[in-house]
Amino acid sequence: MRTVKKVVSLSAPPLIYVLFCAVGGGGDLALAFSTAKLVKAYGFRVCFIENTISFFAAQRTDVLSKLNASHPDIPVFTHETVPDSYKNPRLAICLPVIQNENMWAQICKKTLLHGTHVPILPIQMNCDSFYLPPGGVALGFGLDASGKKSIGFSFKPSNVEPPTHESFLRSQPIVLENLDNEWLKSLLGDDVNSQAFLFIYNHLHFNSVRELLVMLSALSKDPRDVTAVLKTYDYSDKVQIPTSLLRSYDFDLKFFDQLAWYREILSGLGISKVVFSSPGQDDREFEVSGSGKIVHLLDPFPLASQDFATLSESSIAIAGCTGLNSFADAISSRKLPLYEVLWENRKLWKDFCVEAKQFDPEKSGLAKYFELLDSLVKHVPYGRVNLLPPVGPSGFRPSGYREQVPAGAGGDDSSVEDIQKAHDSMLQIGEILRSPEIWSQWQRFSDYLITERNANKYILDMLTSHLQVSLDERVDL
Repeated sequence: MRTVKKVVSLSAPPLIYVLFCAVGGGGDLALAFSTAKLVKAYGFRVCFIENTISFFAAQRTDVLSKLNASHPDIPVFTHETVPDSYKNPRLAICLPVIQNENMWAQICKKTLLHGTHVPILPIQMNCDSFYLPPGGVALGFGLDASGKKSIGFSFKPSNVEPPTHESFLRSQPIVLENLDNEWLKSLLGDDVNSQAFLFIYNHLHFNSVRELLVMLSALSKDPRDVTAVLKTYDYSDKVQIPTSLLRSYDFDLKFFDQLAWYREILSGLGISKVVFSSPGQDDREFEVSGSGKIVHLLDPFPLASQDFATLSESSIAIAGCTGLNSFADAISSRKLPLYEVLWENRKLWKDFCVEAKQFDPEKSGLAKYFELLDSLVKHVPYGRVNLLPPVGPSGFRPSGYREQVPAGAGGDDSSVEDIQKAHDSMLQIGEILRSPEIWSQWQRFSDYLITERNANKYILDMLTSHLQVSLDERVDL
C-alpha cells in the first residue's frame, strides 16, 4: 500500500490532547499512545495525558518510560503536570477504558481545567462491561450497545506483504542491529534467519503452551529448527504479576513444566529437544526423541516497543497475541491471530470472528479455524488454574497438576472427554493452517480489515471535520 506524507495545511497546527483513561494494562496504554503517534504524523501538535484510574504501578512506570523514550517528540503528562505551554487544546481524544459515568465525569472535569471549551471525543472498546459516553464511538467490530456500527480497529501502516500458502511459514529477516535488547541479540545470532521464527505474547502460561503447540503443528512438515520468543512468568517476582492473574492462576507451576507434559505430542511433531532461556538464569531443557528439530524458547520480556514490533513482524504468518495492542500489531503485520481471549475482550473477538466468516461461507478454512479456536476457549477457559494436561485411556494426569479451581475462576473441572477435545483441536488447527484455502481467505479478509475497517480513517475524518482544517494530501492508511 502506498504511503504518502500527510500534514496539516496550517502554519500553526492545533494542539490535540490524547487522553489515556484506562483501568487496564500496558497494552491499552500502548494502543492509546499509538493514536498520539498517528495524530502527530498528521502534523498536529499533540501531547499525551496519562490519567490512569487504576494501573499496576511497576508496569505503568516501565511502559510509560519505554514509550516516551521511543518518541521524545510526544510529551507525556498527567493532568496535574501539564505546563502552561500545553494548555488550551482545541480538542481531546479520550481512549479506553471507561468503566462508568462517574469516571467519565471526572475525566471531563480534569480536562476542562486546561481550557475553557475543550471538546472531548471518547473512543471506547465495544464491550458490554464498559461505559460508552454520549457522543462516543465504539472501537471494534459489530454493533455497539445503541445499535450503531463500530468504527473498526486501529491498524498501523506496514509494508509486509500478505501471506500465501507458499509463504506463510516464511519468517521475515531479523536485522539484529535494530534490536535494543542485547541479551536477545546474543541469543538469536545470525543463524536465526535460517530457522522458523515464532512470536507469542500472552498473559497466561497455558495459553502460551496451547498456541506454541498449534504453531509447531503447522510446522510439522518443515525440517528447520524453531526459535520462539514468548512471554512467561517463570522467573518473575510475584510483585510484578498483576493481582487479578495471581488470584486465578497457579504461578508456581511454570510454563516450562507444563510444556514438558506434552513430550508425546511434541515427538509426533518431529521435535527432538526443547531448550528454554531467560536472562540471568541457567538454561532448562528436556529431551523429546532421538532425532528431529530443536525448539529454542526465549523469554526476554519486558521488551521495548520497537523490539516488540520488530519481532512481531518477523515471525511466520501466525502470531500469538492478547488484549488490544498486540492484536492490532499482529493484523497490521498481516499475521493470522492466535488470540488469547481475556474476559473484557470477548465481544471484540466474537464480532471479529463473525466478520471473518463472511470470507469463508463454505467453512473450508478461515471459518473452521475460528470455530476450533472457540472450542479451545470453551474447553480450556480463561481463569482455570492450569492448562489441562494430556489424558490417555487410563486418565493419567501428571504430578503437579491441581484438580481444584479457585472460586469464580471458571466453573467445574472439565471431563476427560473435554480435555481430549481440546488437544485434538490444537492439532486440527495445525492441519488447517497447512491448507491453501485459509491463506487465500485470510489475504482477502486482512485486506478488508486494513482498508475498510481501519479506525484510523475515522480518526482522520473526525479531526479534519471537527477542527475545520484540511490536510495537504489524503490517502488510505
